[in-house]
Amino acid sequence: MPVSVKRMAQTLYCDPQRSTFLKYLSQNEIDIASERLQNRVLHSLGRMPKYSLPYEATVLQRLTQPVLPRFSMEYSRLIYHPKKGRSERFSISETRDTTALKKDGTAILCLPLGRLVKAGLDILKGFDEIIVMPQMPCDRSLITADLHSILGPRISIKFYDPKDHHAAPYSRGDAFISKACDDLGQQFINAALASPSIRRFIPKVLDEDLALDISDIIYRPIQRFYAALRSIEMQGPEVPVYFCGPSNALPRTLALMGLNPVYILGQGSGVLSDEDSQDEWLLEPTSQEMTTGLNTFMKSTKKRLLGALPPITADGQKHIYIATNTRSKSYELAHKLASHELMNIARVTTFDFAAPKGIRNLSKASLTPCLYNALHSADSGERALLSHFVQAGSRMTLDGQSIGAFPASEMKEIVSIALEQNIGALIGNVILYRLMVQKLKDVKNAQLLLLPGRHGNIRCLARAFETAGLPSLDIQVLFVSEMARYKAPMARSSTVIDSYAKDRYVRDWGQSSESVHIIGAINLDEDIKKAKSYDRKTTRKALLGSDKPRTITFAAQPLPESEIEAAIQTIAKTLKVQKNLHLCVKLHPSQSESLLGHISEYLMSEFGDKTRFTVLRNVSFAKVIAVTDILVSYFSNVCLMAPAFKVPVITLPSSAPMPALTLSKMGLAVAANTLEDFEDQLNLILNKVEGKDETLPPFPYLHKNPHMVKPNSLKRLSKIVKNGFL
Repeated sequence: MPVSVKRMAQTLYCDPQRSTFLKYLSQNEIDIASERLQNRVLHSLGRMPKYSLPYEATVLQRLTQPVLPRFSMEYSRLIYHPKKGRSERFSISETRDTTALKKDGTAILCLPLGRLVKAGLDILKGFDEIIVMPQMPCDRSLITADLHSILGPRISIKFYDPKDHHAAPYSRGDAFISKACDDLGQQFINAALASPSIRRFIPKVLDEDLALDISDIIYRPIQRFYAALRSIEMQGPEVPVYFCGPSNALPRTLALMGLNPVYILGQGSGVLSDEDSQDEWLLEPTSQEMTTGLNTFMKSTKKRLLGALPPITADGQKHIYIATNTRSKSYELAHKLASHELMNIARVTTFDFAAPKGIRNLSKASLTPCLYNALHSADSGERALLSHFVQAGSRMTLDGQSIGAFPASEMKEIVSIALEQNIGALIGNVILYRLMVQKLKDVKNAQLLLLPGRHGNIRCLARAFETAGLPSLDIQVLFVSEMARYKAPMARSSTVIDSYAKDRYVRDWGQSSESVHIIGAINLDEDIKKAKSYDRKTTRKALLGSDKPRTITFAAQPLPESEIEAAIQTIAKTLKVQKNLHLCVKLHPSQSESLLGHISEYLMSEFGDKTRFTVLRNVSFAKVIAVTDILVSYFSNVCLMAPAFKVPVITLPSSAPMPALTLSKMGLAVAANTLEDFEDQLNLILNKVEGKDETLPPFPYLHKNPHMVKPNSLKRLSKIVKNGFL
């Protein structure tokens, strides 16, 4: 029976003769397979902290009664030894003298599972404040009640969400995290392709797209890891950090950094060892076992894909295929609109790579025959075999690398586990490509629309159409700027929203000007048409209570509530003296009813007259833009609706970093660089708007993009698709 590497490492960890055995291995000749096994076992041993028995233990006890670390109701200090070798670099010292700890001020309690587990939480008594950092969704009220019952009602319990430090698009943080993921994805692919068998399996045309897919897979785990480290850094050095529940790379990295004392609470923190998911078997499968197992996997994956793929016809009739991922509501809407319009040209068939709603990570695709499950349905046995084939764990070299200011050397398990969980889908994309190349061999009159073209699996599908010599078209739905996670479209041609997007495609991504077509914003056209159909006077009276006052609409975005409240306070103070202006606050649908109530109370106290303002949340933006005279917002897609009504826009500063090409630089808005600038920008518009001064936004934008006045993007798309057939 195969024995896992982890099991052997644990056995050696407990064996008093371990040093003698390892010395014997190092001094005697062993074959290649045994040497590889030794290296894997030593690697696993290197992640196991050295456990110190109580000081009073005798030498005989140490030799005859070795034990794995016991955590049940204890707490242990995790210590890093920089001068020792890999297998000796971490140790755990059981701290029994609680008086030796500094117990005033603040302590951080990390909850990897998002809940309290059985642990020695009494160690936290004496601190004034506990900052709880859940790394998974949690019930804050329940955790607070439990901590108060253990530590007393007077202790202050605060929650700090690492998500606050998730790098935002356009930010430097997102850039270096994305670059680290892209570099690791490329490194992995390059190392994997050094194997002749893998090189034969993966067509060269997919190299770039599989590297992108790997980057996508590891991006979220790396981003979360960075955010957790940044959250602890924000609390300052010397603040003790306690881990309650399984946690691996995070406490080791903190111990390595040495800025905060790190303690392990309760039943097995996971610092002990990670599951050696990439090196599952102690005994390597034979060549025959590997060949048979991989063939079985590929046949079953091909069978699942055949059951999930839409029909591919070679009857010579025109056919439009759309590759999309409807998990995103934006792309779900775009797909619905585009497919309905394009049905007038030819048959439309959809490849949807989204997971079934409400059903995720099914072990067997047959339960729900869809592309997502067909690609993600490798069971644990297949994953172990695939991991061994690709050897993901041994292809990542993270020593000496960093993510921002933090070392990445202990992050290997995070990356390896993420890859292991998705390795079936990675190889499935290659099988999908090969399968589609065969199916498209005799297809002559079809084209593929990428909606969106960013996802790795959609790109692999597009490569099959490219190999078959069939045209493809990438459709831009949302703003495209220098977001670090965005990659250039790889379709034969593209449709974009406006001239600024076209300039970027041509200038930065090397696409020919003739292959990039400007059509407008598909997702906004329907709202613009609805807004134009409303009777302005009737709608204004229904929403605002009066059809007379000029209306300034503040379109909120999903930013921190304190930021939204600060913007509203600035706008309200400016409008307070201008009695002929009505303030309409349109909250984002993700914002709460409690925020709506709080804002309404504030505006009532500020204006003293409820006819001066309106606060809306669930009303469609189409109705709101129909009654708007001046729009105030951020770098938002809703601002693209303003040109159709020739409504001037004022953009506000926000904590979300802005791209280099802002709406003000596009001539679509004037920018208040600080909240204090808002009044000047509003007065600038108010003083000139009566004369319809065409030097003010959105007229400079409309001079370059007159098509944005007429919401006909679907008709323009339809014409391009009709002309795209070979």
